[in-house]
Amino acid sequence: MSMSVNRGSGAIVRRMHEWGNALFERTDAVTEAEVLERWTDDGQMIVNGQLKCAGVGALTKHFEEIRKKLKRARVQLPYATLVENGTAAA
Repeated sequence: MSMSVNRGSGAIVRRMHEWGNALFERTDAVTEAEVLERWTDDGQMIVNGQLKCAGVGALTKHFEEIRKKLKRARVQLPYATLVENGTAAA
């Protein structure tokens, strides 16, 4: 995931990963409301230069599908953030 660097962008990425980690510790479905707390309604997920999903409905479905496909997933925190040319990559 990369994003334009601005004040607190590292904390935003960290909170996103904390939320993603928590998805595997619960049984209730991912909701559009909680996705909207983390993404804009027209948000896009781009992986390796390819559009993976766009919009709240597609993002919600994506996160729910990850939970169905994987028994467990976890981003190890804390992690280092690389800042290069005004872009932060976690």
